[in-house]
Amino acid sequence: MQVANNSWHLYSMGLMEYQEALCFQHRIAELRCEKKIPDALILVEHPHTYTLGPRSDSKHFFVSAESIKKEGIAVHQVERGGEITYHGPGQLVGYPIMQLEKNVKQVGVYISKLEDMLLTTLQLCGLQGRKRRRQLSGKSMAGVWVNDVKVASIGIKVNRHRITSHGFALNINTDLSYFKQIVPCGVEECRMASIAEIMGCTIPMESVVQHLKTAFTKVFHATFIIYEKGRIA
Repeated sequence: MQVANNSWHLYSMGLMEYQEALCFQHRIAELRCEKKIPDALILVEHPHTYTLGPRSDSKHFFVSAESIKKEGIAVHQVERGGEITYHGPGQLVGYPIMQLEKNVKQVGVYISKLEDMLLTTLQLCGLQGRKRRRQLSGKSMAGVWVNDVKVASIGIKVNRHRITSHGFALNINTDLSYFKQIVPCGVEECRMASIAEIMGCTIPMESVVQHLKTAFTKVFHATFIIYEKGRIA
């Protein structure tokens, strides 16, 4: 397949169950490993879901498993870095499937670029965000903050072929009450917020999606080839 070096496939999937999106992610990563497609970005919203990274602790739930099940919240153990977090309607989740260089330092560079992209998105929304390099509870805090509240989280995986998966979650009109049932990122001092909460009004999801696409093309020098939901290539 002949593509320009900066071409990316963009898949806007709408609302999609977490497990279905994970399977789609794996399929796109396989195609990228086989060099059948260029780098790709999957944008999606999930129904109410908690995901737990490898270092997650069951003590980071403030509610019982029975209560979570009764509320209809899905729970998934996942392979990304990081600990426990929440996904739900009103939150924009992005999964970049990208080939990294062999240099190990590239992982840190990649995470920093994701943060830069999210900061640019916030700036286009009229907010000034920042990275937070100071650790909390002895843990690094990848993601993006506005003042002292966190609006975007990052958790990635890089496979043996240096292909990235998983990615970032940006709270736009997210129901933040679901974060109060857990210790977000496994850090008690971490308070989650949304763009809507900070700005004091509901934010059109599509406008933020457009800002994020603009920011992504700027930071990653990407040109998007857009595919319809469910269509891979």
